[in-house]
Amino acid sequence: MLGEKRSILNISMLASDMVITILSFFVAYWLRTTSVFQFSWFSEAPLYPLWLYMKVLLLLLPLWWILYLRLGRYQPIKILGRYTFPLLPVYRVNVLGLLIAISIGYFLKVASVSRALVLLFFAVNCLLQTLWRLFLLAFLQRVYFHESDFRQVLVVGDARKISKLNGFISGKNEWGIKVIEVMEKPSPECLAAVLQQRVIDDVIFTIDSSKLSQIEDDITVCEQMGVGIHIVTEWFRSRASKAWMDDFYGVPMLTLSSTRRRPWELLIKRTIDIFLSGVGIIFLLPLMAVVGLIIKLTSPGPVLFAQTRCGLNGRLFKLYKFRSMVQDAEKRLESLKDRNEMTGPVFKIKDDPRLTPIGKFLRQTSLDELPQLYNVLKDDMSIIGPRPPLPEEVQKYKLWQRRRLSVTPGITCLWQISGRNDINFDQWMKLDMQYIDTWSFWLDLKILLLTIPVVLLQKGAR
Repeated sequence: MLGEKRSILNISMLASDMVITILSFFVAYWLRTTSVFQFSWFSEAPLYPLWLYMKVLLLLLPLWWILYLRLGRYQPIKILGRYTFPLLPVYRVNVLGLLIAISIGYFLKVASVSRALVLLFFAVNCLLQTLWRLFLLAFLQRVYFHESDFRQVLVVGDARKISKLNGFISGKNEWGIKVIEVMEKPSPECLAAVLQQRVIDDVIFTIDSSKLSQIEDDITVCEQMGVGIHIVTEWFRSRASKAWMDDFYGVPMLTLSSTRRRPWELLIKRTIDIFLSGVGIIFLLPLMAVVGLIIKLTSPGPVLFAQTRCGLNGRLFKLYKFRSMVQDAEKRLESLKDRNEMTGPVFKIKDDPRLTPIGKFLRQTSLDELPQLYNVLKDDMSIIGPRPPLPEEVQKYKLWQRRRLSVTPGITCLWQISGRNDINFDQWMKLDMQYIDTWSFWLDLKILLLTIPVVLLQKGAR
């Protein structure tokens, strides 16, 4: 939880610092070639072609990497109620790196490197690192630290026993984590009810080691619903299957998860989602405009249909689709429920009388799903993931079925490529669990590629 976020941010910042350092070297060389930076007031080595200086860059990069790794501080700190990145470590790294580079050049009698180039590299690197941190801070203030995106945490046990958690539980919402409730001795049934009614991402257990057996049923409930589990471990430092040690404001915890937690792969998955959805919206915009025009001409009502769906751990969001039904479709649903062809809490019929003249074609070709690229861009959804259910459907889920909410929902998943509406609800849920338990980049790629022929051949579409 906290350790994962910090690890992602630290490594991302380290990688970005190295990229900026490389960029600074090329910018410094370009500046040195301009007339503004032709210094004549001290003896200066001639400026050689850029490719000759690449050897110098290759020598500098490991040095800067070590200095950033050892001296760079990548954790944001809070000053006067606002987050900021300390800039002093950046300048310290660059000053020390400059001194070491100059010393190495002196002892090795290297006289062919332009000293003006070295000084420009130092100045440009400091400037770009400062600008990058200011930009990143503005971004994090808007997205990463925004309260609506905080992970919702439930504490079970007596939090007062862990003194280091007191400030956090009383409202210390750093690193995008918020405690929404503390329950001292809930029964498994009571805990299950709270997890079903509230948006909960993680549960923290603070309990004496002698009472560990008393929370086994509570842990089972959390596992069934796909909620993150953290056990305060000042008294317990064992490692178990699907478990790892985490750090929570200085308090060691044992973290358990029934879903795969791969922070770096999830970060890459999100990056791919942003790229694919952005490119998809740009290139498919003419097609979407044509579809919207046809909808407008063939039936009264809006072009887009917005519907509340359940996202990650039950978060509600508006899902957008091209309207394929008449305006009062939801009001007419009750009169059609006896014709439902699906098992479970979902409703599907083959020839729905509420479809517009173009509605059936839109659904069979999945063109009605195109606006969901915007949901992907907003981070409500992913390209690949279990389909987002309706809130009233989730209320009828069994505990084990709620675990499908433990990952970000998607436009397509195993259900789409395995028959869609031709399989029953239990099989659908099991396919979603299979995706959660076996997720990998290769699985996402396989699903994406297999979705294409499924859509073109209209398999299982209604």
